[in-house]
Amino acid sequence: MITLILLLTFIAVAFAQLLMKRANLPPGPFPIPLLGNVPYIAYFAVRNGGIVEVLRSLKKKYGRVFTIWFGPVPTVHITDLEVAQDAMMNHGANYSDRWVPYLLHLTRNGMGIVASNGNHWLHHRRFSLHVLRNFGLGRNIIEERIMEEFNLKFRAVDCVIHESGSNVIDPLPVFEVLVGSIINRLLFSERFDSSSDDFFAMKRKVDNIANKVSFLDLFAHKFMLSIPLLRRRYDRILGPFYQLKAYIRGQLERRKADIAAGKHLLDEEGRDYVDAYLIKMAQEMKENPKDTYFTEEALVINLLDLWIAGQETTITTILSGLTNLINYPEVAIYDIHILETLVFKFCLSSLEELKKVSQAAIRSPVQLK
Repeated sequence: MITLILLLTFIAVAFAQLLMKRANLPPGPFPIPLLGNVPYIAYFAVRNGGIVEVLRSLKKKYGRVFTIWFGPVPTVHITDLEVAQDAMMNHGANYSDRWVPYLLHLTRNGMGIVASNGNHWLHHRRFSLHVLRNFGLGRNIIEERIMEEFNLKFRAVDCVIHESGSNVIDPLPVFEVLVGSIINRLLFSERFDSSSDDFFAMKRKVDNIANKVSFLDLFAHKFMLSIPLLRRRYDRILGPFYQLKAYIRGQLERRKADIAAGKHLLDEEGRDYVDAYLIKMAQEMKENPKDTYFTEEALVINLLDLWIAGQETTITTILSGLTNLINYPEVAIYDIHILETLVFKFCLSSLEELKKVSQAAIRSPVQLK
């Protein structure tokens, strides 16, 4: 009898907590205590042919913003581009306190750009945006390094095509090295090529992370690490993160040694992200040594976040666009005409020069063909 009363009390408290939490969240399907909407999503994903169809049906029923519960964790989904841009770009500071998966907390200790909160996130977000904008707008470093890497890589591709006599190539290795080299030049001023052991060591670690982590792992709780079977799984998942951090820390130590030996000089704003961060860290240690958010450990986590986010998302976007151009040759022909117009008629070779030409002037000769 007592067991039944305790069980009913637990269920009543769980439902009461759900009702209170749901009152402050966008609408969505009612969650089951502990399980959330996982059974609902699994059933309709199988029935409707995938998670995308489930999200479309939820958007149709609940609107452009709705809540899905993964276990006891509510997640708010924005399914409209304009709403997403307004929320994340115009009001990004409102989301400085976000739920962070426990596994991300273990690897980052509340630091970095992706999984940090509060003042740490605000300071590092502001600093990183300032540095990258300065490289892109003030001194044009980003565009120069992108174009240099692009030209070097595709000259090598032309040689391979010429030597093999075939126009068929696998684009994935090409863009992996290209994107990885661009990112590393922005972070460390060091480039990769197809024979760079450092790059492929880094890439293998990133791939290991992507291949071993599942969506449900994001909802792992601290108590689950005490279960031997799950502990072994999470050790395998977290291993590549720690290896990647060690690799990045090794690069950072080499940079510090070069600075100490006079082989690498820090100018006023820095040549790359690491330079800019070390300069900022030295300033903070002079002005506010006790309360600074800028430390070597935070720099390592920032580099980890920038590497993982930049590498995978950029390659996926490029390959997706390339696939669409192959599947829709009429669009590819149209884009080629626009590029020919920019390069040959207007003699444009940079994004800055592109601002001088109106979109109508660019598109008009193409539309006449």
